[in-house]
Amino acid sequence: MLTDARSQAIGSVVEADICVVGAGPAGITIARGLASTGAHVLVLESGGTTFEKDLMKLTEGESVGHPYPPLFESRARVFGGTSQFWPEDRAMRARPLDPIDFADRSDIPYSGWPIDATELDRFYKQAQEIGQLGAWGYSAEDSADPDSGPVLDIAGEDVHTAMFRFAPGIEVFPGYLDELRASDTVEVMHHANVVELVSGTGDHVDHLEVVGLWNTAFQVRALIVVLAAGGIENARLLLASRGSDPAGLGNSNDLVGRFFMEHLHVQSGLLLPRDPALADWLGRYEIHGQAPERTVAVLVASEAALRREGILNNAVYLKPIVSDSASSTYRSLEVVAKSILQRSAPDDENLGDHLRNLARHPVDAARIGMRRLTKRSYGSTVVQLTIQGQQAPNPASRVTLSGYEDPLGFPKARLDWQLSDIDLKSIRGIQEILRDSLAASGLGRVEDLYGDSAPPPPIRGHWHHMGTTRMSTDSEAGVVDPNGRMHQVDNVYVAGSSVFPTGGYVNPTLTVIAMAARLAEHLSETVAG
Repeated sequence: MLTDARSQAIGSVVEADICVVGAGPAGITIARGLASTGAHVLVLESGGTTFEKDLMKLTEGESVGHPYPPLFESRARVFGGTSQFWPEDRAMRARPLDPIDFADRSDIPYSGWPIDATELDRFYKQAQEIGQLGAWGYSAEDSADPDSGPVLDIAGEDVHTAMFRFAPGIEVFPGYLDELRASDTVEVMHHANVVELVSGTGDHVDHLEVVGLWNTAFQVRALIVVLAAGGIENARLLLASRGSDPAGLGNSNDLVGRFFMEHLHVQSGLLLPRDPALADWLGRYEIHGQAPERTVAVLVASEAALRREGILNNAVYLKPIVSDSASSTYRSLEVVAKSILQRSAPDDENLGDHLRNLARHPVDAARIGMRRLTKRSYGSTVVQLTIQGQQAPNPASRVTLSGYEDPLGFPKARLDWQLSDIDLKSIRGIQEILRDSLAASGLGRVEDLYGDSAPPPPIRGHWHHMGTTRMSTDSEAGVVDPNGRMHQVDNVYVAGSSVFPTGGYVNPTLTVIAMAARLAEHLSETVAG
């Protein structure tokens, strides 16, 4: 059934067996998984059933660490969650995590999941179906269109081709609204903003305080609460629930909000092909095929190579471009032009560095500028190498509460995104592995290793918020146990990528769905027992 929180009487109490906070991919998966249990499942969604711009004010926050886009750009308050922000032509980019991503590695501090990779095998198959991702298969040979081009023949065993699949469009999760609307046991209540989990003792939540922008204020009482509001909002809500502890609910070990991770994005180098025709062979490494069989291939390092070099897991995308657009002068012109149009430089760029770079190369700047004005491109075709990389767990990278409040009087989030030395080492490491393997294969030469260009290319995030309520076997190392239940609060579970101890290089949603399906099964058994 579907209800609107704006119709609730002020001071009223709504009761449920299980309350799920958030109707993104995790919350929707859990609700669907619990629908047949007979339990009354109440899903509280801050937004409406369609996107409402005014609600984005509730996602504003501060960013004080490594440059990061405004927080309101990366979170959506609407049924379907941030899946509504996916590009329509690329939608959900999916593949399962690699076995090494679950491993406890002595050379990677704080690494290791408390569950084995095989624990998620059958749930990944469920997630594949829930995400409408077509047939299972993530090897290079499973590409949707073999005629798109060959898999690159790379010498040695250090580098191989992996593959991502794409959901058919952004309508996948919003499309489950009709199914839940028709349910007799699941109630989706929209325009319901949870501002506090109230606990008198600190180890059990008595009720949730829910408010709205429309003079709505009421309570929800449930036997079990599941937070599925995203990597920033899950931590924000726990930190703001300070009735029993000023540090926040379940935060006596100061771990809630820590270990914020992203997937790193950096245009790290160029492949200068030995054969100019190489660009014509890379069709499999571009998005191709038709939904639900749309795929793209990437180059990745083997587990043996990652362990040998002591680096994190990374994927490398290949994109043919004209060499003019690959130069640092071209990039500096782009940044300066955007700064003039927007009256400020992009947050992750230093305008002064780019102005000095243009001053050092005035002839190149004039030549490339004229070509841009006349919309003409010159130069040979090269291959841009773009890394989508893993970030190591880092306790200094964290979400806390801001000193400012949103329109509901709820403390805004404050993001302090921090990179560590191994993150940068891993970017260079994967490119050096790739350089040696591509050279040995006769495919070409890699130039502009990350850190060699001036100004260096920025490291950006992918809007993949992970790690702020990490999973662990004990409360000294994390916030939730292997089943997703908070160590210190006996009736609160957390779902979504905030429970990830590490994130690999893979877009998180397929694993989020798999973990949510696993949690739904556990809760079904709990309710039945």
